[in-house]
Amino acid sequence: MSHILTFCIFSESFIVLFIFNHPLNDVLCADQPNGEDFYQLLGITRDADNRLIRKAFKQLALTTHPDKNPNDPKAHDNFLKITRAYEVLKDDEMRKKYDMYGEDGLKDEGTGRPQYHSWKYYNEDFGIY
Repeated sequence: MSHILTFCIFSESFIVLFIFNHPLNDVLCADQPNGEDFYQLLGITRDADNRLIRKAFKQLALTTHPDKNPNDPKAHDNFLKITRAYEVLKDDEMRKKYDMYGEDGLKDEGTGRPQYHSWKYYNEDFGIY
């Protein structure tokens, strides 16, 4: 009986999972999506609790909302990014998947679309904000 030893190394840009004594000696690497880190977007650390996540989002939402920045063409997209980060990190199950696999871990296997519901997808699907 062979033993399999696994461990992970986390970095801001990638996660590496080493598997030893595997027949193929696999080394798996999952890049963070688009270089975006949801924790950095909200300005929090990885050990932040739900109260701190909510507080960080509320503070950012007050300053980045498109209504507060009508002359900034990127305001809408920036607000969607922090909203998406908040939606994922506030949900314990999605946060675990994100921590392990990055944003790719949040995609529904059948559709390839994210499992969380962001205004971005309401806009794409229905043409509304």
